Amino acid sequence: LSTATLTYDSLRFGEIEDFPETSEPVWILGKQFSALTEKDEILADVTSRLWFTYRKNFQPIGGTGPTSDTGWGCMLRCGQMILGQALICRHLGRDWRWSPGQRQRAEYINILNAFIDKKDSYYSIHQIAQMGVGEGKSIGQWYGPNTVAQVLKKLAVFDSWSRLAVHVAMDNTVVIEEIITVSIMPNFVHQGFFCQTEDDFDDWCAQIRKVSNCRGLPMFELVDSQPSHLITADVLNLTPDFSDSDRLERFFDSEDEEFEILSL
Repeated sequence: LSTATLTYDSLRFGEIEDFPETSEPVWILGKQFSALTEKDEILADVTSRLWFTYRKNFQPIGGTGPTSDTGWGCMLRCGQMILGQALICRHLGRDWRWSPGQRQRAEYINILNAFIDKKDSYYSIHQIAQMGVGEGKSIGQWYGPNTVAQVLKKLAVFDSWSRLAVHVAMDNTVVIEEIITVSIMPNFVHQGFFCQTEDDFDDWCAQIRKVSNCRGLPMFELVDSQPSHLITADVLNLTPDFSDSDRLERFFDSEDEEFEILSL
């Protein structure tokens, strides 16, 4: 399992002494800390997050495909990390911490197994890459964030243990009625956000509206029902192939339509 999943402890993050001290609250994945009084808690929280990175020498994808995702798997690994965090919250809770040198809970091992680099793991790079083939992406082709989100949404259907519904908001708009329709309460992801219960979702909506009213242009819009100008079809927005140099240009271009989409 250590060959498939790492934590920041591998980088000796916990030994960094120059962690900034500030009176401002520190937020990590929805949880608030104090940098002045909770430094150890902050470090423990960060080292407990799942970290997926480029790997090599795994089983050939599709039997004859690549054995490494270096250069093309970055967005796929990001999607794995986001969904992995959702599964941690789902099965272990947001306050769970990874304890080095101790026997880990069975739920944690099951989550790692879901992402290990082999063809029969629910959320392996093999499954993500092959699911993308059916949507027009060849194995080894770079994915955008929306493509990864849509593929993970389809793969989550087969994960009967987690019973997780994934909703992908399009056009920078979160439509409440869509989430209520497609989600099997109480456990769902919509996105970069995980809600354990319907009350969690209601609280999330209230917090998003509060933040939107206090600031300027919001990152995304929250509406009760779908505006008439939005497309209703639930389809993958696929992007054309482009070179490495074009990728960087598109990644940093805020006008690019794919990167304006709020995905997983």
